[in-house]
Amino acid sequence: MRFAFIAKNADMLPVERLCQIMDVSPRGYRAYRNRPLSQSQRKDMVLLAHIREQFALSLGSYGRPRMTEELKELGLPVGHRCVGRLMRDNGIAVRRNRTFKGKEDQETIRGIVSLTSGPQPQLQHRTELAEPGLLGSPPEPEMGG
Repeated sequence: MRFAFIAKNADMLPVERLCQIMDVSPRGYRAYRNRPLSQSQRKDMVLLAHIREQFALSLGSYGRPRMTEELKELGLPVGHRCVGRLMRDNGIAVRRNRTFKGKEDQETIRGIVSLTSGPQPQLQHRTELAEPGLLGSPPEPEMGG
């Protein structure tokens, strides 16, 4: 973690000064820089290449669950958490075509639907459901004299 911080900020300060700040030796930092990738890092690189390929083939529509299933069909032993981490860390995300938020968009949708589907039948409401005493409400007193 310390060495990664030094590598990330090496353009701001000299490496020797960053090593003093992080309390590590410059020799240890150089050893970190020359060290080969670990086995898990190499595995992640292979999975990332497959994820990018499948994402491109799906035209950017596969998210984590579907991507995991595709990789399993290819014979790769992966879990959804690993796939999600790799996609998130590398900025691979589904691009939504439409987002409808708020009343303005809903009114726009209703307008488009009404234009495309033709005239909508109007519902007729009946004001008198039944005789006054039939629904359990008391009859209205008659006014008059």
